[in-house]
Amino acid sequence: MKKRKTRTKDRAARSARKKLARSKKMKSSARKNRGAKHPDGTESLRLAKPKGLTHEQYEDCISTLRELDTAIALDPEDSEAICLQGTCNMFLERYDKAMEGFDEAIRLDPDSANAFMWRGIANQNLKRYDEALNDFDISILLDPECALAYHSRGTVKMTLDRHNEAIEDFDEAIRLDPEESDSYLERSRAKSAACLHEEAFADLDRAASLCGADAEILDARAHARAFLGQWDEAIEDLDSAIRLDPNSASLYNNRGLAKDAMERHFEAIRDYDRSLRLDPRNPSTRVNRGLANAALGRYEESIEDYNRAIRDDPDSVDAYSNRGMARTEIALDRRDPALFEKAADDFTKAIEIDPTSLNSYRGRASLEIVLRQYEKAVNDLNLVIELSGEQAPDYLNRGVAKMGLVMYEEAIEDLDAAVGLDPELAIAYSARAKAKELMGRKKEAEDDLARAASIDSNIAKVNWVMFDDEPQRHDT
Repeated sequence: MKKRKTRTKDRAARSARKKLARSKKMKSSARKNRGAKHPDGTESLRLAKPKGLTHEQYEDCISTLRELDTAIALDPEDSEAICLQGTCNMFLERYDKAMEGFDEAIRLDPDSANAFMWRGIANQNLKRYDEALNDFDISILLDPECALAYHSRGTVKMTLDRHNEAIEDFDEAIRLDPEESDSYLERSRAKSAACLHEEAFADLDRAASLCGADAEILDARAHARAFLGQWDEAIEDLDSAIRLDPNSASLYNNRGLAKDAMERHFEAIRDYDRSLRLDPRNPSTRVNRGLANAALGRYEESIEDYNRAIRDDPDSVDAYSNRGMARTEIALDRRDPALFEKAADDFTKAIEIDPTSLNSYRGRASLEIVLRQYEKAVNDLNLVIELSGEQAPDYLNRGVAKMGLVMYEEAIEDLDAAVGLDPELAIAYSARAKAKELMGRKKEAEDDLARAASIDSNIAKVNWVMFDDEPQRHDT
C-alpha cells in the first residue's frame, strides 16, 4: 500500500507541476513577470504583482490547487507540493495563503532554496522589500547556481534605487542563464538608471535577438532613448511597440510623455486619452494629461484631470502639487485671493504626504513670493537648496525673495550663484540689476541689464515694480 500511495502522490504532484508549467499565467502577466525555468520545468513568475487572471487561467490555477491538495493529503510533509501550492495561491493573489504555504515548506525543508526564493517573490509583491532581500540572500546561499534568485534580487534592488548592486545581480543571472532575455532587459533598465546608456542599448539589442520583436523591449529602448534626448527615435520605438500590443495603456502613456517632451501637446493628449480608455483609473496618466493641458494654457481642464487623479489616488503628490500650480496661474490671471489660498493648500497637502517633494516646496515658494510672503518663501527655498543641491532657478527665486526682505547683499549673492550655475539665465541678470539699482549701484545694474538683453530682449524689459515700494538701501 505504501508504494501505491507514493505513486498516487507522485502522480498528483507531477500533474500539478505540469499544469502549473502550462498555465498561461506563468507565461503572460506582461512578460516582465517571467523568469528562468526550474529543474521541474515550471516557468517562474518574476516579481511584479500579477495582473488579473483570465477565466481560463483562473480555472487552471484552481484545478492545480485541487491536485496539490490531493498530493498534500496523501503526504502532509511533501514540502515541494506545499511550495507549489503557495506559488499557485500567489498567482491568485491569495497572499496570506501563499505565505502560509512558503513558511510551511521552509519549516519542513529549511534547506529549500526554491521555497525561500518564492517567498521572496511573494514578499516583494507585498512590498516587503527587506524581507524579500533576506529570502533571496538565503536562497542564493543555499543554491548559488539559481539564475532566477539573482534576477529576482536584482529587481528588488532596482525598486530600492540600488542600481549598481542590481547590475551585479543581473550580471550573475546572465552568467548562469545567458539565453534569458528578461535578464538583459532588466539589466538595461538598471544601466539606464545608472546613466550607462550605451551599455543599456547593447543589452536591449541582445534581448531582442533572443526573443525577436517584443513590445516591452521596444518600450525599454524608448525609455533609454529618452535619457539621451532622442525623442523622435523613442516615438518610433513606441509606435512599433503599440503595433505589437495595441491594448497596452502604458505604451500610449509613454508615447504621450515623449510627445510632451517635444512640445507636441495636442498629440500627447490624444495618446493619454487612448491610455485612459484602456485604463480609466490610472492617476499617473491623469496627471500627465493635466500637465499637457496646462502647457497649452488650459488650466481648467488640467484641474479636472488632477481632481480625478486625486479621487483615484488620494495620496497622489503630483496631482496636488500640479493642481496648486494650475490654480496659481488662474489666480494670477483673476487676482483671486480665494484661489491663491486653495493653491497654497494644495502645495501644503502635497508636502504633508511627501515632506521631500521639492517641486511642492518650489511651487509654494513661488506663490509666497507673489503674495509677498517673502520670509516663508526663503524658508521653503532654504530646504529645497539643502535637499537638491545647487539649481540655478532655486537660487534665483531665493534671491528674489530676499530682495523683498530688503536683504539686497544676500539677494545678490544668491543671484550671483544663479548666473554662475547657468550663465544664460537672463531673468537672473535682470533681477540682479534690480537689486543693484535699489542699492544705488547703477552702473553695475546697467551692465546686468545689457547682459540680460543680449540673451533675451524680452526678459530685459521685465519691470520689478513689486520692489519699488520697498525701503531702498544704498552703498555709503
